[in-house]
Amino acid sequence: MVFQTADTTIFRALKGRGKPHDFMACCPAHKDANPSLHVMVKGGATLVHCHAGCSQEAVIAGLRDKGLWQEHRSSRPQAARVVATYNYVTADGALAHQTLRLDPKSFRQRRPAPEAGLWIWGLGTGEYMRTGPAKDWQTIKEERFAEWPAGKEKIRFDAANLVLYRLPGVIAAVKAGKTIFVCEGEKDADNIAALGFTATTNAMGAGRGKWLPGYSETLRGADVVLLPHNDDVGREHSNRIAASLHGIAKRIRVLDIAKVWPECGAGQDISDWLAAIGTAETLTALIQALPEWPPLPARLRPLTLAEFLSKQIRPREMLLAPIIPEKGLVMLYASRGTGKTHAALGIAYALAAGTKFLKWEAPKPRRVLLIDGEMPAAALQERIAHLVAGTKGVEAAPDMLRILAGDLIEEGGIGNLASPEVQAELAPALEGVDLLILDNLSSLTAVIRDNDAESWGPIQDWLLRLRRRGVSVLIVHHAGKGGQQRGTSRREDVLDTSISLRRPSDYDPSEGARFEVHLDKARGVFGDDAKPFEAKLEVRGGEAIWTTREIEDLHLSRVKAMLDDEMTIRDIADELGISRSAVHRLKKKIEAGGGDDD
Repeated sequence: MVFQTADTTIFRALKGRGKPHDFMACCPAHKDANPSLHVMVKGGATLVHCHAGCSQEAVIAGLRDKGLWQEHRSSRPQAARVVATYNYVTADGALAHQTLRLDPKSFRQRRPAPEAGLWIWGLGTGEYMRTGPAKDWQTIKEERFAEWPAGKEKIRFDAANLVLYRLPGVIAAVKAGKTIFVCEGEKDADNIAALGFTATTNAMGAGRGKWLPGYSETLRGADVVLLPHNDDVGREHSNRIAASLHGIAKRIRVLDIAKVWPECGAGQDISDWLAAIGTAETLTALIQALPEWPPLPARLRPLTLAEFLSKQIRPREMLLAPIIPEKGLVMLYASRGTGKTHAALGIAYALAAGTKFLKWEAPKPRRVLLIDGEMPAAALQERIAHLVAGTKGVEAAPDMLRILAGDLIEEGGIGNLASPEVQAELAPALEGVDLLILDNLSSLTAVIRDNDAESWGPIQDWLLRLRRRGVSVLIVHHAGKGGQQRGTSRREDVLDTSISLRRPSDYDPSEGARFEVHLDKARGVFGDDAKPFEAKLEVRGGEAIWTTREIEDLHLSRVKAMLDDEMTIRDIADELGISRSAVHRLKKKIEAGGGDDD
């Protein structure tokens, strides 16, 4: 390692990439198109290393030829000396804390100690130490404290009263409606103030947590311009300040100096621009041309990781736990005559009333729009009347469930929901709706060909737009010959939940609506909630009565009876429509005493 006195001469001359104290540049010792020279300033010393293999002697010679290498007598880093003191004062002018700029470049912070003329070196809450009375307080280091002689002291101090730099002038400027420049560092703030503007900064530079909420409150109602350094740290710090000021400051603008100064190097700042070409008049013109923050975003502007993680996104609640979330897309499908409309109506009324249906529960009432494109209105009315009569102890408010029945629309029914014109007609009816139920897909999207993924595109786009608006959608659909949902599998791609209703193997048509409920796809649903179950509807005295049973319990008693009849595992599996491994598992449960005894 070779040392020289630290400065920014090499960084600027070689157009370094990075920061003045740690950067890559083209090596002067060989033809270098891809920067291979690493220069780092550490402890007041400059360290140089060529990754292409040039010796340090060759690198130093190349720097010396360019007049960039300062000869030195010793490799020991020079002792730091104070080159600038920045006072942070309260609104009434009392000293709150100081930042000291040192050479070689570094910074230290201190604040007045309780004893006049003494300092506490550090701004945070914690323990501090000193060698004895009438000495400054230092941040505690237990290993050093243990070595100090008798008379040493240790004490705990609260955090300093942190304020904005040049605070009295900032407060006056805000009241006067003047523009406030928020810089990244005291030197920049002083240089801007020297031009006749009002400028400030926060202590301890850029970084997460450096800008405090109290700083934003000081700038309430202000016209603010942010001046970040030309590096990622500076821009991220500026974004955090802007986000903190959003809704507090009257106006926020950001001047990215690199966008108006093509020669701006990495890590350079507004002070470098002023030293090179900047004037008060030019700065004023630049500021006047700036758009407000945040600028109107492009429709497809990606968010940075920091923006995305800091974005306030409300967690999705459940409309019908655990199967229908807010902004959810759900499909309920079954063969004709299985009972899918009965199930859809039960879901609709449960959400409208904020009650249970089958094994699912609506935590609170929600507004539902049911669009039916197939059933005769009289039959639909009768089913809903039975459902309302059978729901005991709770009643939906009149406006919580609305029905749009195609049978009552004389001119062409509801129309094709894949059509933008029909979607636009429906838009007013969807205002304030939490769940839209489409019963069923085939009757409401007549031109969509079941196996054509492209023809599904227009309806999927509409459903995704509804989800972005906060509307959940339950699609009722037919099952194909194989029992799966009919048509293109692309439909399942955007679904949160896919619910299949299947007739039990021992189903008799005289039973009416009795079916098994299976969750083919259910995001975030696990354990007992994901287990299939059997549901049965009976209408007694004009009331719809639903009952449920666990499928495993039903299979258990039937498997026991078949085993008693000496049927084989294969025959039982074929009879029940389940796997042989499932039959084996039920047989073991029976043998362990888990089956019926009668």
